Amino acid sequence: MSGAATGGHTGLLKRLAVGIGLAKPKKAKSGVPAGSDTKISQTFDQVLGWLTLDQAKRILVSGDRAFFDAVTAKAAGLGTTWTSCLVEELGQGAANPDQIDFAGFDAVVCGGSQAGLSFRHAVARMAEVDPTKPVHWVGADWEFCGGTLPVPSEAEDAEALLFNHFQHYFGIKDPLLYRVEVYHGAERKHFTRILQPNESLVIRLSDFFPKRSEAACIAVFVAHPILTRGRHYRLRVCADIFWRDSFTTLHSAHEFKRSPSHKFEFRAAKDSVRAGDIVLTIPNYAKDLGEERSVEVTGANGGAGLTRRSEVYVEEVKLTRNGGAEPFFGWKYRGYGGSFWYSFEGQQALGDGHRGSLSANHHVSVPIAERTDWAAGAEELAELARLREAGFMVEPFPVPIAEEGDPLHYAIDFDVSNPGLRHFRIFAFGGDGRFLGDHAYEQPGLGLFAPAEILKRQGVQGAKLAIVTPDWQAIKTRRAGFKLLSQFIVENRRTGDRDVTEFQNCWRNCGVMVPGMASFAGPGAAVFGRTNLFARARHGGGYRTGLLVVNGSGSLDYKREGTAEVTVFNTRGQGRNASFSLPPFGWRLAWIDEVIPDLAGHLGQAGNGALLVGSKNADLNCQIVTVSDAGAVSLQHMWGY
Repeated sequence: MSGAATGGHTGLLKRLAVGIGLAKPKKAKSGVPAGSDTKISQTFDQVLGWLTLDQAKRILVSGDRAFFDAVTAKAAGLGTTWTSCLVEELGQGAANPDQIDFAGFDAVVCGGSQAGLSFRHAVARMAEVDPTKPVHWVGADWEFCGGTLPVPSEAEDAEALLFNHFQHYFGIKDPLLYRVEVYHGAERKHFTRILQPNESLVIRLSDFFPKRSEAACIAVFVAHPILTRGRHYRLRVCADIFWRDSFTTLHSAHEFKRSPSHKFEFRAAKDSVRAGDIVLTIPNYAKDLGEERSVEVTGANGGAGLTRRSEVYVEEVKLTRNGGAEPFFGWKYRGYGGSFWYSFEGQQALGDGHRGSLSANHHVSVPIAERTDWAAGAEELAELARLREAGFMVEPFPVPIAEEGDPLHYAIDFDVSNPGLRHFRIFAFGGDGRFLGDHAYEQPGLGLFAPAEILKRQGVQGAKLAIVTPDWQAIKTRRAGFKLLSQFIVENRRTGDRDVTEFQNCWRNCGVMVPGMASFAGPGAAVFGRTNLFARARHGGGYRTGLLVVNGSGSLDYKREGTAEVTVFNTRGQGRNASFSLPPFGWRLAWIDEVIPDLAGHLGQAGNGALLVGSKNADLNCQIVTVSDAGAVSLQHMWGY
């Protein structure tokens, strides 16, 4: 692991700004090929900056003669050894790279006419002897993926699981070299780690900054000749953030290649904080602030915003819940990188002696001011009515109905949506998937609501699943451009501890494609689906992870049983499998230690591993629910790539 840096390393900042693709790209030209956003380039000058920062002295150079000569001309004072995969150069003094002891070098530098092949070989060989040593590359138009996970100063610690998912999702069977960067204010530390396919690494914030006074961030990057084949540059760790006797579970953001003048605007309902503070993290990972550096806030009872500092990687704005007339907290700034909000609720909002409740999520851009010009036309409303008559639920969000004695229960909110909405339809289903009817619900104000309680008040018996949709005929809001944002909430009944995640609807398994209607995976995914999702499984030390699965649909006529295929990989990449089935409109909270035998022994000392859920016959809604012996609960939706 490298020591701390304060941002004064020109080579480092060049790499951050250009090499890994964090900063504003050059203006795109017409005819730029698809996937160009995933491409990065790296020069030897940038690599030399890394070698200097790491104090590397013994360098293995893997490339052709011209590349080796170029390196030695600039690397004065470094001990260099030449290898080449070109057979004709073995007689010119190059060593066969497969016959070199990689353990004898501090770092490897690959480039030249066979840069990609040399790099892949070097990473594979270094992985065998010391996966902590860096392998650098010099080249153009390689692919990168990255992600950032900010942590507010008030949080006590964070633990992130980095999983090498590229074989599972993209068929990349090579070991991959990841660069982990940990920021704290203006400080930065870094290290590299080579992971074989399906291997994981647990990154603990306190290992790098045991004492913190400012916001921090765990950032992870990977570069390779081919990764996603131009699809995207997303790389997500699954992280747990701890505070008092509570915790929340999150995935990374991935907001790169934007302008410093990019407009950020976000709002959160004050009712989402029962008593306490809400904190928004403000990123500056590329150190490229524009001229406008103010953070404007609303709903803070006259509280001040923030003037951003160019020297820090991440800052934060804290607002306290108050009784002001404004219903929302709001933030505006110029920049990019992915903000997260954290709600710190104190003991006065909880029960049974619980000391705190921490919930969090990444932001979704939404205007603060209420939109008033978003009315749907008569033609759109007629089409929505025809879809309802044909048995379709438009924008359906499935909320499980727990038994009254269950320690957990579930709720939903739409508070951040703009325009706001108060009218909903709740579709009820029995345990066998039978449709029990739909019911109108008008929400009296902002805040979460529990469909189980509403259906009970309306006399509905035997309901096990509620699917909530906007009441389109009542709200009369046009769908195009509508910021319909929903949160799924889980709460411990005894302590009041809760967590949230962005809610992904179940417009899936419909059998037909409806113009203008699309799931997150695209319009065709609603016709027939499959499941291929990832998160983490934490077990031991007082924690237990459950897999919350719903076999839902946007069609009332959905009749397919769905099979969930569950795999847990430990950090060494060893997997164990199990499966279970769900009826249509059925759900289950499957505790992983009940599904996977000897989960504790399988995960070992790490107590953490990669959780994958697949299905060949259904597109399943999946979340992870994690509970603690202290009465805390965390929630995070699973995701695919």
